[in-house]
Amino acid sequence: KYSKVNEIEKIVDTVELLTNYHPQMNLMYFKTKNEEYQEKKYMLKAISEFLYKPDTQLLTVNERSLELFDDEKFLESAEGKKFLSNIGISIEKLVCEKTFEPFFYVPFKNHLIKNVLIIENKDTFYSIKSLMGEGINTWGHTSFQLLIYGEGNKITKSIEFIQELNLPTQVNVFYFGDIDREGLTIKHRLNNKIEQKIHWMDFFYLEAWKLRRNLKSKKSQNWNEESTNSFLTIFPVEEREDVYLFLKDELYVPQETLNRNILRRLGSVEQ
Repeated sequence: KYSKVNEIEKIVDTVELLTNYHPQMNLMYFKTKNEEYQEKKYMLKAISEFLYKPDTQLLTVNERSLELFDDEKFLESAEGKKFLSNIGISIEKLVCEKTFEPFFYVPFKNHLIKNVLIIENKDTFYSIKSLMGEGINTWGHTSFQLLIYGEGNKITKSIEFIQELNLPTQVNVFYFGDIDREGLTIKHRLNNKIEQKIHWMDFFYLEAWKLRRNLKSKKSQNWNEESTNSFLTIFPVEEREDVYLFLKDELYVPQETLNRNILRRLGSVEQ
């Protein structure tokens, strides 16, 4: 059987794709996508011209995106990333770099940084910051020299900013948040985002668990089996089922359970 085709997608001339643009660009993706090719042609031309006369001065991704396309958000968008991938061009070839949203951090005096502590919530961050100001920076036999405010889930988008601090890869990073589904998932999202390994702050979690009051989460939170199983490993085997069922029932322990007075009692001055 035959059917009438109202409109046939025009094939883009291969010679044009191979000869009208910089040789580093792979444009075969557009061969059968004429409409998209015509729409993106000005962008392809802009990249080609840049590659022939590259600017050796490093810019941020948004700065380069504005310079090339009059749209500072394009290169960092999902569409922009796909566009570059389709033509085999990286942001490095465009002589630009990604920037990361900064987080708020406080160093402990002038100590060499060996251990870093990320705190999910603002009040607990300020309490620990205050105690560090008093010289108390050691909990559970671990002394911390850098304190980071995670600001809830925001830390999952800003954690790469830690690269700006030039910390050695052997530095240990510890995370402490609420004992609830979201708090555990935040820690899970941080895994493998930076060179340094991120650990649970076991000591704080175990102490907070002892003071739980079976509070019900105020809103439903997604369940992540992998992050939950990882969290359970910090507890003695005989307690793990209780913790699992606690989280399943959407109960939670806010990290503010360890208030400033308790944190002061549990802490000590680094020797």
